[in-house]
Amino acid sequence: MAFPYSISMSPVVYENRTRAGLTNAVSDTYFSVLGVPPLLGRVFKRGDDDKPSSLAVLSYSYWRWLGANPNILGKTVSANNVPLTVLGVMPKSFVGTIFSDLPDVWYPLSTDVTGNHQGLAWRTDRTNRSLRMVGRLKPGVTREKALANLQTISKQLASAYPKTNKDRLARVTDTRMLPEDSVSSARIISAIIFAIVGLILFAACSNVVNLLLALASTRRHEILVRAALGATRKQLISEVLVDSTLIAGAGGVLGFILAFLGLRQLLQFEPYLPGLGSLPLTIDFLPDGTVMAATGALVFVVGLATGFVPGLHSSTPNLAAALSGETAVGGTRKSRIRNFLVAVQVAVCTLVFIGVGLCFRSLENLRNVNLGFTHRNIAILTKDLQAVASSEDQGRQLYDRIRENDLTDIWY
Repeated sequence: MAFPYSISMSPVVYENRTRAGLTNAVSDTYFSVLGVPPLLGRVFKRGDDDKPSSLAVLSYSYWRWLGANPNILGKTVSANNVPLTVLGVMPKSFVGTIFSDLPDVWYPLSTDVTGNHQGLAWRTDRTNRSLRMVGRLKPGVTREKALANLQTISKQLASAYPKTNKDRLARVTDTRMLPEDSVSSARIISAIIFAIVGLILFAACSNVVNLLLALASTRRHEILVRAALGATRKQLISEVLVDSTLIAGAGGVLGFILAFLGLRQLLQFEPYLPGLGSLPLTIDFLPDGTVMAATGALVFVVGLATGFVPGLHSSTPNLAAALSGETAVGGTRKSRIRNFLVAVQVAVCTLVFIGVGLCFRSLENLRNVNLGFTHRNIAILTKDLQAVASSEDQGRQLYDRIRENDLTDIWY
C-alpha cells in the first residue's frame, strides 16, 4: 500500500453540514494490507486506483459527527468541492497511520481533491518522493529475504533510471506511525521520562525502606517474643515482606487509578494549531492489560526489594542483649542504613527538582523569545476561505470587510 505521510485540511460537506476536515489520499490496498475491516460497508479494493474515482471512506468520529446515520452508504460528501461517494465507515479503534492525526475522509490517490491535479501522475512521476510504502510479508517469507528482493529491484531501477534512482537502495524497517527521522527523538524523550520516573520510584522505595526500619524498631518487643517462642528467621522475614508488599500494592493501585484518570482527561485535550484549528488526540494512551500486568510485576518486585533489608534486620534479634537491657533490634548498623537512605532520598529528590526546574525555565524562556516585531494589538485569525468563498475575489472581499470592521491592518 502507499500513502503520503501528510494530511490535507479542506472543507468537507455533507448535505447542509460543513466542517473543515482532514483528508488523506491512500492507495486502493491501504485498508486490506492493514487488515482492518470496516464498521459499515466496504473499503477500497484493488483496481479503484486504476482510474480517477470518486470514492470515500469515513472515520468513525466524522460519521458520529454527522449523526451516525447507518444509511450513509452511497451518499455523497464533498471534499474541497469534489463529490465523493461514501463506501464505508471505519471502526472507532482505527486511528489511521499518521501519528495523532485522524483523517475524517480517506479517498484514492487517483482522485484529485487537493487541487494540485495529481490524478494518476503519482504512478509515473519518478521524482515524487512523498509516498510512504508499507507491505505485509507473505507466510514463510523472512525479513532478510524480503530485503534482498527489494534491494535487487532497487538496483534494477537504478540501472534503468539513473537520473532519478541512482544511489537509492531499498531497506526494510518496522512499520511505525512516526516518521523515520522522528524515531530517535522519540526514543530520547522516552528514555528521559523513564529515567525521571525511575529516580522518583527509587526515592519512594528508599522512603518505604526507612519507614519499615523504623517500624521494626517499634516492634522490637514483639519480634523478641516471637523469636523466643521459636519463630524461624524465614517467618520473621515474611512478616516484614507482607507489610512491604501491602504498601507497594496500595501505591500501585492508587498510581494506576490516578494514571487512568489523568490520561483520560488528557485525551479530551484538543491542541489548537493555526490554520488547522483544534485537533483531537487520536492516540489511545489509556492503560491496557499489558500495562496492568507490568504494574503488577513492578509492585511485586518493589515489595520484595523494600522489605528485604528491614526483614534481614528484624530476623536477627539479640536475645542476650535484650535480657541485659540493651537495644534488642537494629543497633548502630540500622541507624547507619537509615541515615544512608535519607541521604539518597535527598540527593535523588534534589536531582529531580533541579531537572524539572530547568525544564520549566526553558519553557518560560521559549514563551519570552523575542519575535523581532511588536506583538501588541496583534491577533491571529484563522478562517477557511474555501468554505465561505468560491473565488479569489470573494476571498479578498471577505478580507476587506474584516479589515474595515475589526483590524487596522492585515497580512494576505
